[in-house]
Amino acid sequence: EIMAEFPGDGLEGLYTFRKWWNKAKSQILTFAENKIRARLKDLKVIPGFPSQAVVDAYLCPQVDDSTEKFTWGMPDLDMLREFAKYKFG
Repeated sequence: EIMAEFPGDGLEGLYTFRKWWNKAKSQILTFAENKIRARLKDLKVIPGFPSQAVVDAYLCPQVDDSTEKFTWGMPDLDMLREFAKYKFG
């Protein structure tokens, strides 16, 4: 939705979104132009967004080129339960 609402080449649209979002959050924009922007205004955007490193990792992922046969291991169920309890209560 962000890319459709803020079109542009490369990261240009995301930079435009970030600029708009900063204005919306600082109350320079007191209304949302449409329903999508009303929802986008409420997003939490981390510092450094958009990240060129994330784009590079998406476009050129580092993959394991191992020729070794893949096998599934047994998950540590106790650790998974502990993690879920910690994260979800």
